[in-house]
Parts: sequence; C-alpha cells; structure tokens
Amino acid sequence: AGQQLQNVSWEGLSQVSQTVARRVNPRVVHIQLAAKEDESGSASRWTSDTKPFRMPTGQGSGIIVSEDGYILTNQHVLESNAEVQVFLPDNQMLPAQIVGLDRTTDLALIKIDAQNLLPITWGDSDDLEIGSPVWAVGSPFGLSGSVSFGILSGKHRLDLNANPQYRGSRERITSRYSDLMQSDVAVNPGNSGGPLVNARGELIGINTAIVGESYRGVSFSIPSRIARQVLDQFLAHGRVRRGWGGVELAMEIVSDEQDAQPRVVLRVVMPDSPAQRAGIYPGDRILEFNGNAVDDVQDLI
Repeated sequence: AGQQLQNVSWEGLSQVSQTVARRVNPRVVHIQLAAKEDESGSASRWTSDTKPFRMPTGQGSGIIVSEDGYILTNQHVLESNAEVQVFLPDNQMLPAQIVGLDRTTDLALIKIDAQNLLPITWGDSDDLEIGSPVWAVGSPFGLSGSVSFGILSGKHRLDLNANPQYRGSRERITSRYSDLMQSDVAVNPGNSGGPLVNARGELIGINTAIVGESYRGVSFSIPSRIARQVLDQFLAHGRVRRGWGGVELAMEIVSDEQDAQPRVVLRVVMPDSPAQRAGIYPGDRILEFNGNAVDDVQDLI
C-alpha cells in the first residue's frame, strides 16, 4: 500500500472528479413539489406580471434511468400531497406523474413526458470496497448540479432508527429492512434521491439519509443492487411485490455457560402460513438460508 501511495497523483484525482461531474450531471434532475391549488386558489401567489406562482412545499433530486423519461428518486421526497415538478439539467421544467412508491426501501419512480434523455449507467454496489472513492450529485438546499466527494465508509448498515443520534434526523429510514451504504460524502437536505457514483460515473447508490438536520460527516445511500430490483418491479407492476413467510423471529438467548453462538429462533409461526405448510415449527432455529450462514435476525431478513 505504501508503494502504491507514492505513485498517487492528486492531479489525476482532480481530473477524475471533473470527468465524473461532466458524465453524471446531465443524468440528474432537480425535483420540486408545488402546492396543489384548491378552488379558492389559495396555493398560488401572484407575481408582478400577474402570472400565478405555485408555492414550493419540498424538494429533492432524481436520477434519469431511461431515455423516455423515467426517473428514480426517494419515496420520502414525494410524501407531501403536491404536484411534482422536474427541472432537467437544461433548466426545462416538466410535470411528473408518480409511477410507483415503496416506503420499505424509500424508493419511488416518476415519469415525465420527454425523449432522448441521458440515462445513468448502472454499477454494482456489491463490487465496491470500503475506502473506495465515491461522488454524490444532487441539489442540496436547492443548489442543483452540486457535486461532492468522499469515500465509502461502511456497508450493510441496518436499522438506523435504533440509533439515538439518528432519531432526530430530518430524513428517516422507516424500515428495518434497510441495507445501507455509509460514506463521508457531503449530503444535505435536497440531495435525497440523487446518485452516489464510482470513479467511472456509474450508479452504485441512491443518497437517502443523513445523521442530524445537516451534514455531519456521515451519510447513507441505498445500494444500486436494491435500487435496480425495485426499479424492475415498478416497471413491471407499479409496486414492489414481496414474499411472506408468516413467522416472527427472535434471537436465541444463550447463557454464559453454553459454548455456542446465539441463533435465530422462530418465536411464532402463523397458522396456515407458507412457513407452517413447509413444516416449520415454533422453536425451530435457523442456521442457514439458501446455503448461506445466518448470524442474526437482520441478516436472515
């Protein structure tokens, strides 16, 4: 490692950052939510030239995933009951329709009426190693086209809501099924839904969460592996279809005297569930799933 570091050129890193920005920026959009106008017109304000202006209620970022206008973003960006407006890199504004929402993974798919867009190139989040350089692109505080740089700090972060430091965050992951990548890339409100990319400008994550109200050196993204699976489900069904086993899981309590590792135990098996029909009973311990060793409940889920 020491020998390799002697050959590192910071000028080379600068060139990589500039090239990544040029490649990714045309594939990222700014999303703004505008309050829907009621019959009284109370959601509008009048400008000096007497044209109505819809009051913005929220904002975020999005990733172009097809030439014909499909855009992937975060579900929490679209939570408010508002009209979705997309600003393309050339500042053209187009209305968007919601195609699919998935609160479990905090992902959403929207569609604009456009052609010949530049879709993002997909990378493999599983291939990225801790310490690898990564870049985030998005619209922090509405500043569209912003690029920040850092390294991948960790992988497979689970159940962030159990962390007291995270409970007060503005942007929360709502599901225990989360499998997040951690980085030190500067991400702030407005970056949500924007891409995390590798040195080739390929999508390896979707920025989705921070610790606290603003950037503190820790940010989280949804791996591209999960995002691609959810996108395929949105395009095929308009929603995410999931399997169901019908079990309640818990960690086995192991006393100090026992020379054994705690295992996942089935606390409840629901009647006439797929698990019961498969011959699984309360008290069974799960040691492996599909040939993979199971260490804890989160791992099995």
